[in-house]
Amino acid sequence: MKNTINLIQTWDSTHITTALAELKTDKALENNIITRYESLLKAIGGKTLKSLVDLPKKWEKLNNEKKAAVIKTFPADAVFFTNILDLNAKLRVDAWRDSHYSHQIPNSLSGISNLKNVTELHVENQQWETLPVEIGEMENLEVLNVSCNKLRELPDFILKLKKLRVLNLKQNYSLKTIPDISQLTNLEIVDLVYTDVKMLSEGFFNLKNIREINTAQSDLDKDTAIMRRLIKTFPNAEIYTNARKAIELEDNADEDEFLNKEKIDISEYNLNYLPENLFRANAVKYLKIRCWNLKELSDNFDALQTLETLNLDIGSDVATIPSSIFRLKNLKELTIKGSGINSLPDNMEGLENLEELELEHLQIKALPDSFKQLKNLRSFKIKYGTFDIFDAISGLTSLEKIELEDYHTPFIIAAPLTKLTNLRELRIRANQKITDDIFHLPKSIKKLKIRDDTRRDKETKLSLGKVLNHFNQASELDFEHIDFSDISEPISPNNCLNTLGLDYAKMTELPDSFSNLTNLTYFRMFACSLEKLNSVLYNCHNLQNIRLSNAKFQSIPKGISKLQNLEHIGFECSDIETLPDDILDMKNLEKISLENCPLYKNKDFKTLIKKKIKGIKIMKGWYD
Repeated sequence: MKNTINLIQTWDSTHITTALAELKTDKALENNIITRYESLLKAIGGKTLKSLVDLPKKWEKLNNEKKAAVIKTFPADAVFFTNILDLNAKLRVDAWRDSHYSHQIPNSLSGISNLKNVTELHVENQQWETLPVEIGEMENLEVLNVSCNKLRELPDFILKLKKLRVLNLKQNYSLKTIPDISQLTNLEIVDLVYTDVKMLSEGFFNLKNIREINTAQSDLDKDTAIMRRLIKTFPNAEIYTNARKAIELEDNADEDEFLNKEKIDISEYNLNYLPENLFRANAVKYLKIRCWNLKELSDNFDALQTLETLNLDIGSDVATIPSSIFRLKNLKELTIKGSGINSLPDNMEGLENLEELELEHLQIKALPDSFKQLKNLRSFKIKYGTFDIFDAISGLTSLEKIELEDYHTPFIIAAPLTKLTNLRELRIRANQKITDDIFHLPKSIKKLKIRDDTRRDKETKLSLGKVLNHFNQASELDFEHIDFSDISEPISPNNCLNTLGLDYAKMTELPDSFSNLTNLTYFRMFACSLEKLNSVLYNCHNLQNIRLSNAKFQSIPKGISKLQNLEHIGFECSDIETLPDDILDMKNLEKISLENCPLYKNKDFKTLIKKKIKGIKIMKGWYD
């Protein structure tokens, strides 16, 4: 019996065929062997011992669920038929770009510890949060690839794999720690790409056989001190890191590196500390620092008194802005982006020539009192702010431009902004309702863009005529998610407005007085609610661009040829089936955008209009 089993467990088809021939003369032995392999036969869908012939080839055709069943039932005293066990799941992406997995194996691999001869185990894309404990018993394992899972930690039983040479942990995005793997003295390759591992044990640096380490895009890669030590400790190893340039910058001691340069751009993701020689720049006027892993900012900025523009984009680790920045007397433009910043020093009055200030993602609770001393400030932009600005800016009468995007503080217009008599541009993406206080804004505004982001309740409702008449000196008016269905107040004659956007406006028709917008060149309505297109629009003779997406009407009235300046018209995602015949008389028309519109499929229309209007393009999207 032993000899027959040995022949079968070579997993060689010729040897198995020989063993089966011998069994034909000994039914009792055949039954005993069938009993031995009964579970294995069931796992591969076989009914007789003949099913074991070419088992390695059949194995490759099994899905991972059946492979797991084979592993579970494989005889503990048998040699597995392959040394490289590949149980990778397939990562697929469907038409909606929604990642999903197929052919996964159970989270437990019962029986895998019996496969003593397996030297490589590959289990990618399993979405495992923990490793099956059985892996720790695979005493001959040399390669362990558990990349693209959801591991949160690497269990200590991994230390039992004394023969391990390759440990691949990449794309386990939640993996934050690994144990002291210095006991794995045979380790040659460690891959930590796209993990959250922040520290390595002291013992890691004692591994003598390391020849490759990959830390790119990991949290380790963001720490130049650790990466500097890895490079020094393993001089003969291939270390794949994005931190080399950052290390070179930090360690650069060349005093002349930045001398006589008027423009300096330090955009290095992995940089932890600004190079000291930067603050010996004697002629710099423009300085951009885009380093999301800085640990701190030096307080030596006042050495750069030639600076006129400073752009800081510094990630989340820096909590305070050095006061030396606010002693730059020649600074005209200042941008500060950093989600870790929770305070600003109260010496902003030192920026006596500052004209433009942009703050993004700051976690400050209020602007310092010294902000009110920025008497030359002309432009102020806040993105993702939660602090009140209105009282602080009320005395800054030089302000010409205010831009608030995703601004979360209650939006109160009346008192503070009415004092800004020089205000020319106001852009707001508000999370508070826009009320009639909008009519307290200065009539001198030239550009106004307001988006109401409070759509979970009823949208802001305003009179279209009243808004247009109040801002009758504006050249650009752009509104989003404001209900302009009230068109009872007539629009007064207006020869200033060039651009008008009324997205999600809930207007079912254009008022007759719309024709008083005599200088309108661009008109846009996303999510158009018009039930028909009023021919009054054709009286706006200067129109060059009309864009009405999601329109529900199927045709537009004749007379469009009055718009002889029209260059581009768009009806994306609309029900338009026909256009009036006189559109063929519009010799300046360059593009018609008809994405997801019935007319786009009309070949006769395309042929005719291309014949009549030389060079015209029938496009899908507006920007095609």
